Amino acid sequence: MTMEKLLTSNEAAVMLRVSRRTVGQLQAAGKLRPIRIGEPGKRGRVFFTEEELQHYLDGLRGRTRRSPG
Repeated sequence: MTMEKLLTSNEAAVMLRVSRRTVGQLQAAGKLRPIRIGEPGKRGRVFFTEEELQHYLDGLRGRTRRSPG
């Protein structure tokens, strides 16, 4: 099993070439799916995989479409 590196919101913003605020807005809109680490019911920390960010970029370019779920 390969462990994928988790990126912070700041690192995701750099990769997407947007602001950290925009990353948060994309997450809130459901366009980016985060991985939350922390206790259930608490805020916790938010991370993104490179694969998730690449899916988003590919969608902008019209290359791939992710199935819902």
